[in-house]
Amino acid sequence: MLGRGNFADVFKGYYRARADPFKELEVAVKFNTIKAIIDDRNGLVMKADVLKEFSDEYNLVCSVDHPGIFKYVDYYPTDSHAIFVMEFIKGTHLLDMYNGNAEGFSEE
Repeated sequence: MLGRGNFADVFKGYYRARADPFKELEVAVKFNTIKAIIDDRNGLVMKADVLKEFSDEYNLVCSVDHPGIFKYVDYYPTDSHAIFVMEFIKGTHLLDMYNGNAEGFSEE
């Protein structure tokens, strides 16, 4: 596990694209728990609304091409989770950088 938040767990994994099943990518896989999000909003949203928000987020991030923004690789909505497959970026934990425990950001 790479990380855990209130609504999601993130794991390191490997991904094979449907278009090129022989190419394997190192990725981060984020499992967003739909029920936790609905509960956090006091039940005032429906599952379809939450899934639409995640679909919109996926489409927005995919439309941006910037070296400072990670890329989404794929998106899988299920009954219980919205699963994002993202490029895996090696490096220092962002929280360590924020707290000043790292040497700063690298061009890599």
